[in-house]
Amino acid sequence: MKKIKGFGCPLLHETHKKYPHIKKFSIQRILRETRSGALEPGEALEQIWSFYKI
Repeated sequence: MKKIKGFGCPLLHETHKKYPHIKKFSIQRILRETRSGALEPGEALEQIWSFYKI
């Protein structure tokens, strides 16, 4: 199994490849975690961009 940098697990990344419209829900979760203070804004931005670098 290869290591994936960014948000989620390998299954999530495969799901995003097959069903790109699901990315919206993952981005909403990242933003929700950022608003609650669990993530720093820079970390959140990196994770969101990781969806589009695949």
